[in-house]
Amino acid sequence: MSLLSASAGIQNLLNAYQKDFDRGAQRDSNYIYGPARPRTFSIGIRLQP
Repeated sequence: MSLLSASAGIQNLLNAYQKDFDRGAQRDSNYIYGPARPRTFSIGIRLQP
């Protein structure tokens, strides 16, 4: 007998991310205040023996 399980997820639900990244040679590497990626959805299915 095998077990089938499904999962779903959302990261960064409100789609809040940093839009004003510094660019160029004089950029400040410490100027990061929020998530780097926008909203992300995931779906998974697992079959276990």
